[in-house]
Amino acid sequence: MIETKKQNVLVTGVSGYLGTSLVKQLLRNDGVDKIYGTDINEPTISSERFIFEKIDVRDGNKHLEILRKNEISQVFHLAFVMGEVRDLEKAIAVNVGGTKAIIEAANQADSVKRIVITASISAYGANKSNKLFIKETEPLRACTLKYGISKRLMEEEVEKMRGSLRKDLELAMLRICTVVGPTDRNGGAVETFLNLPVGFSIIGHDCPVQFVHEEDLLNILERIFSSPSFFGAYNVAPREFTTIREISKRLGKGVVPIPYSVLYGLFYVLFRVKPSMGVSENSVSYLAYPIVVDSCRIEKELGVSFKYSSLDAFMSCANALQASKTGDVV
Repeated sequence: MIETKKQNVLVTGVSGYLGTSLVKQLLRNDGVDKIYGTDINEPTISSERFIFEKIDVRDGNKHLEILRKNEISQVFHLAFVMGEVRDLEKAIAVNVGGTKAIIEAANQADSVKRIVITASISAYGANKSNKLFIKETEPLRACTLKYGISKRLMEEEVEKMRGSLRKDLELAMLRICTVVGPTDRNGGAVETFLNLPVGFSIIGHDCPVQFVHEEDLLNILERIFSSPSFFGAYNVAPREFTTIREISKRLGKGVVPIPYSVLYGLFYVLFRVKPSMGVSENSVSYLAYPIVVDSCRIEKELGVSFKYSSLDAFMSCANALQASKTGDVV
């Protein structure tokens, strides 16, 4: 059980978009005493209650020192290589190796009672047999998108470790869909879509997608922090999904349905010409065989509901991006 007194929290990957947002959210929580953050990049946060140390997520010894010295009770593990990358080995080293190091450190620090890991629905994999609203009991089968593969391997490694963990150490795995919102950040699915002249879909496919608004996700993370007990695997996504056609219509773009092979070739070239867009040929499989998840479990466990639908979340981010660039609102 989590103690009711004020707690010290550790956030890995604290300088990233989500880490920064979470720290700001937790600093407003009366149940939080101090927040310790680690990252290889300097953060932008400034607060007497926030302490930063520049540490690689794979350094378990230094993280163990922080956990023990500061009596950390909960760990939010957000340090991951995000998006589609060329170097899968590096992504695996950080996403799998880093997670293993953090769990091993937390397991040795008796003060730690819970670890919350930000996983991804991409780990389910783009498969022909995918049905709408995948539940947490479905197997993880990612084998195309490199990001999905590294997230699947991470979860598989965690599963191997479960038997050796302390009985009083709770581990929560959040399988999150694409996070969007108005907070400034570079790249991302929304910016990529805005930069395309039209929406691309695959002939014969509706291409459903889910987006969770940052406000909804931060609310869930804060609810988890305040929960006396929370562990297991949970999907995190609004109940509604949207489609490439719906998004394109709201943005005033046309939609070009093209064959799978042609879109694969287009994205292959695009990823090598402009890799910063984060759209590779492996992304095409996720349009053809989409992952739409069921999040009823986390709604019931935490008593939460999603304020934003997938389309509303996407448009909130699109509005903010366009306003920042042109002063206009979509």
